[in-house]
This record gives sequence, structure tokens and C-alpha cells, in this order.
Amino acid sequence: MKWGILGFGKWGKKLAKSIDKNAVLVAVTSRNIEKTKNELIHHEMNVHACSTKEMLADKNIDIVAVAVPINDLFHNAKNAILAGKNVFIEKPGATNIHEIHELKNLARSTGLACYVNYIYSEDRALCFLARELRTKKITSIQLNWNKWGSFDNNIIDNLVSHQLSILLKLLKYPIEINDVDISENIFSANCKSAATNITINTNRVSKVDKSLKMLAETQNGTYEWEPGKITYKNTVIFTDTGDLLSRQIKKMESIIIDSNHDTNFSIVELVNNTISDIKKVHK
Repeated sequence: MKWGILGFGKWGKKLAKSIDKNAVLVAVTSRNIEKTKNELIHHEMNVHACSTKEMLADKNIDIVAVAVPINDLFHNAKNAILAGKNVFIEKPGATNIHEIHELKNLARSTGLACYVNYIYSEDRALCFLARELRTKKITSIQLNWNKWGSFDNNIIDNLVSHQLSILLKLLKYPIEINDVDISENIFSANCKSAATNITINTNRVSKVDKSLKMLAETQNGTYEWEPGKITYKNTVIFTDTGDLLSRQIKKMESIIIDSNHDTNFSIVELVNNTISDIKKVHK
């Protein structure tokens, strides 16, 4: 299968390198085509730089990865599906649940795949933890993300959406938002899911402690997750060193081969509904 990428910014470039390594990348779009051509030559990538119109009209392209700013995701993904392309779209997929439903229904009606890239869903350590906790009572979860960067979009859609996808991988019930505290670069929320108390903290201006970590407290002990590693009672019990983006790309192709067009909209809808609740509570 052949891929094209809509958008050649920071994330688009990262996607291009991974797709070129794991699949067949034939074209990318950008606002500055000549600059992009030079970048592709510099990285020795045999990839065509073109306009969005040219890409969507190219019958040889099977999958379009949508790597544009969040406010432009829905419009570009919808146009790609209408042009007959399977779509690999960056999280959170759209800016509201109505747009998510429209993409879901459009993909189903056309028989095309639309997959939203929540990259940590492919972390095998997180999948292992979900299995471990399936039969246990989780009393509390604390999920902290400290980093520097990702300033292009608002902190909820850009980073908290990832954290919600991680939490919803573990929980049997939706997340209820009790209170939130939001500034431009720092987010915190106290939540519940059935009997589980949840704290979410996000800081995208942290220059010291740069990490994504989760503590899940059960009656039997505390599990600690970070991408690729699970610790239980201070002992590492699972590790995973695989590249998550490579797995996502391969999964997208397998979805199309298997005609599994439901993809991951169940988690996408839950994330977007929770984002809506956060924004309502914040008002």
C-alpha cells in the first residue's frame, strides 16, 4: 500500500521518516513545496512534494496520513475520505464529538478505514497493565506528564487527550470530571471512574523532570507505568522496547487488509466526550 502525508511540519517529518522505513511513502504536501523538495533530497527520500489537491487526486495513494494542526484535522480528513482515501489521522481526530461522528459515519458508508493515532495504545507495557488490572479493584490512579514543548495547540486537545486515551485503556467505566485547573501550559484535574479516584497532571514547560508516568493503586499493591515499562512493588515485571509509531503504521495497513473499518472509534469517542466535559467544567 502507498502512503501520502498531508502536512510536513514537525510531526509530519517524523511520520515521513517512519512511514518511509516501514511502508511505502510516495508523496507529502506542505505550504512551501520547494523547501520541502530540498528537505526530501537532503534526507535521501524518494518522495514527491505536491499540493493537497494533487495528492487527493492521485489514484496510486491508498492511505493519507493527516498531520496538520488540530483545528484543521476534521476538514482534511473528511476531504481525504471523500477522495477515496483511507485515513490515518493525528489525535484527537477533530475538535468536537460531532465531527468525530461524521468521520466515523463517512468512513463506514464509503467502506474506508479511518484510524486516529493514539500512539500509546500500541505500548505493550500499557496493554500488559490493562490485563493485570482487569480482575483487580483500582482504588486510585495518578497520571503525570512533564515535558517541554508541544505549544502549537491548546494543552487539552494536544496532550491531555493522550492521557485520557491511556486511562481509558485501563478503566471499565467513563471518566467523570470533578474539578479542573487550567492555564496555558499547565493542567490538573480530579476525576472519578466508578470507585476509582483519578488525578491528571500535565506540565508542558517543565525543564527538569521530563517524564510520562502513572501510578495505579490496588488493594494488592501499586503498579507504576511509563512507556515501555511496568514496575510492581518496586520490581520491574514487564518491558517493551518496540517503536510505537512503526506499530501504528503497520496496524493501519492490517486494518485495511482485514477490512476492519470500525478501527478505534470507541476510544476516540470516549476521549472526545471527556474533553467536552472538561471544557464544560472549566467554564
